[in-house]
Amino acid sequence: MVPSCRASGAPLLNCCARIRPMETFSIAGATFAPVPAMHELSVARDLVDLVSQELAGRSPVRVVSVRVRLGALSGVVAQALRFAYDAATEGTAIEGSTLHIEEVLVAVYCARCAAERDLTDIARLVCPVCGDLTPVVTRGRELEAISVEITERESDGLAAVRCDG
Repeated sequence: MVPSCRASGAPLLNCCARIRPMETFSIAGATFAPVPAMHELSVARDLVDLVSQELAGRSPVRVVSVRVRLGALSGVVAQALRFAYDAATEGTAIEGSTLHIEEVLVAVYCARCAAERDLTDIARLVCPVCGDLTPVVTRGRELEAISVEITERESDGLAAVRCDG
């Protein structure tokens, strides 16, 4: 017997009330806030550690923003990372900073065309021009910290400095 949803009667795997990532949900009348996926939370914590280590030993600064490059095949969901970043920075020296994510499309090298091609469907590694299989991924696996924007604490916004990585 396949378990079914009490609300819709549909099989639980196809249930209309299935929990979706990053949405509030209710169980037995109680509403729950979204929780970031564990993977994204550990990535966000590592990012906080990286920025904190980079700024250690500097005069007191305030981190304004952190910029990362995130590929579609990195295994990290951008929305979940944003949510996890806010949780990971809470109570740290970079609390209140903004996370900017530069999303990178997947690109492959097509031997027949002798060119790099952006993919529109990442489920199929085929050249969008000629249709050949293209197993060589050239872009889209990135998970890189690009830059940190800081201000001197005393001036609090007058002397912005950008640290590119």
